[in-house]
Amino acid sequence: MKRFRRLLAAGTASLMCMTVLSFGTISAEEAEKTVLFSGSASKEFTTWDEWDKAVGLGSNEFDVNDFTEPFTMTVDYESSGSPVLVFFSWTGGPSWCQMNPTYTSNGTAYYTYDTICENYGDDFSLLNGINVMPGGADLTVTEVAFFYEGAQEEITVAYTGLAGEIVNDINAGWNLGNTFDSFGDWIYDYSSGTPSDFETSWGNPVTTEAMIGDVKAAGFNAVRIPVTWSQHIDDANGYAIDEAWMDRVQEVVDYVIDNDLYCILNVHHDVGGNSWLKASESNIAQNGDKFKAVWTQIATRFESYDSKLMFEGFNEILDESNNWGYPGTAATSAVNTLNQMFVDTVRATGGNNAERVLIVNTYAAGTNGSSQDDFVVPTDTAENSLIVEMHYYDPGAYCGEISADGNTQRVWTDGGGKSAMDGMLYNVYTHFTSKGIPVILGEFGAHNKDNESDRADYAGYLVENAGKYGIKCFWWDSGGQIEADTEFGYYKGLALYDRYNSEWIFPEIVKAITGVDVTSASPAVKGDVNADGKLTVADVVALQKWLLCGPDVTLVDWQAGDLCEDGKLNVFDLCIMKRKLLE
Repeated sequence: MKRFRRLLAAGTASLMCMTVLSFGTISAEEAEKTVLFSGSASKEFTTWDEWDKAVGLGSNEFDVNDFTEPFTMTVDYESSGSPVLVFFSWTGGPSWCQMNPTYTSNGTAYYTYDTICENYGDDFSLLNGINVMPGGADLTVTEVAFFYEGAQEEITVAYTGLAGEIVNDINAGWNLGNTFDSFGDWIYDYSSGTPSDFETSWGNPVTTEAMIGDVKAAGFNAVRIPVTWSQHIDDANGYAIDEAWMDRVQEVVDYVIDNDLYCILNVHHDVGGNSWLKASESNIAQNGDKFKAVWTQIATRFESYDSKLMFEGFNEILDESNNWGYPGTAATSAVNTLNQMFVDTVRATGGNNAERVLIVNTYAAGTNGSSQDDFVVPTDTAENSLIVEMHYYDPGAYCGEISADGNTQRVWTDGGGKSAMDGMLYNVYTHFTSKGIPVILGEFGAHNKDNESDRADYAGYLVENAGKYGIKCFWWDSGGQIEADTEFGYYKGLALYDRYNSEWIFPEIVKAITGVDVTSASPAVKGDVNADGKLTVADVVALQKWLLCGPDVTLVDWQAGDLCEDGKLNVFDLCIMKRKLLE
């Protein structure tokens, strides 16, 4: 439980991820394309009820015999929304199959063979037409083409330096969601606004170190602590952060660090929605000093913490219009400005912050190909000490919370979910990890729809295949009361862990993510701080030395020594331990 450790030397280790095979894609630039349409065709998007094509290709404009071997369709376009590709038949084939791109990059949407076959099938002999439709925004198409997919590409991901060392070392991450990220003026209507009032306002209990111990025992070795600072900042006093709030955040950070886990601390709902920080140059001009003041205080408070602690500049930042799709270069440029400001501000505080690993997000923390195109990794005085973060909640109808109005998809591979995930991972690889830039998916998850096994398959497939591309994943655990919904008859949230009852409620998903079977774990022996399966004099000696701050004393399982069950160790636990040993 040593809080301060030696900062790992940056830039000294050359780290190599495993070599894998991609899903069989080569770029359009490297392939010989067959162009089906070239020019400029536009279509305004009004409503889905009036949805119509920008480009329509009849059977006289392509040869179905060209589609007898694996191919990728490409659409060059201009739009804030990705185009939708439609294959249709009126002569006995599938009548209407629409599909989103597998991935997009540099103004081109790619629809791989896997995506097309998942939606339409692999028999194109009765295909009568191909349409390109707007994806929820005005669309201009300049080219529609296809190329044959070549041999699978051998992929090697090599990381160097501290950031790469940490990402390679992460097994899986867990989010302490809906806790310190809470906000709302209404909180003061029901409480005095203490740190614990905020911490519990979104339905979770006060966080204990025992909870973090359970997370560790389940195989997660990284915890992301989302924090919303907005209601704890005094704008009239140099943007000073409330001391009590900072103290409580630090206390929970210590829970994570003392369990020898990686910890990510961020600025969360200060961005997005009706927040004070936006992805616009005018907002930066207004609030840039506040942003720097917040990070100066956070970084200064944690300056002496070692490399197990990482800072994340901001969460899912949006533009002034709260656009979740591609917002255009003005907003993505503002994201680059804020990321650089964050890095410079933290580095200026010195100490261990001079080398600390920092995490920078894309626009909306999205995997949108155009946002990745625009992203600029900040310049940094520390070498190889930056990680790029994105979030993944797709397919939306599968991952979103079920309601009477939608999000009813229960099988994640329906509608091309697998090929879309493959494409997303490959796109992140081409933009970042192939260049040695480490990446995490700082949030992912799928709401329960009484489909634990399918969600386990979803999570396991993502974690395994992301790992092959050097990407590590963090489940968003919302916590809360685990209660059946009155309409659907089952709990429909994102929690894996019941914080009220210290129980993993979806063990199959946990095992898919971490590899640990939480149902078979043997209960810890009370007092067994050295984790050898029994309580002996050695445990008493270890706890006593630890309480006396003896040098080089490590408690393998400190929670087993918390015999008072108050979330901390003290002399009272030692007394009970001695009594149990005598008994």
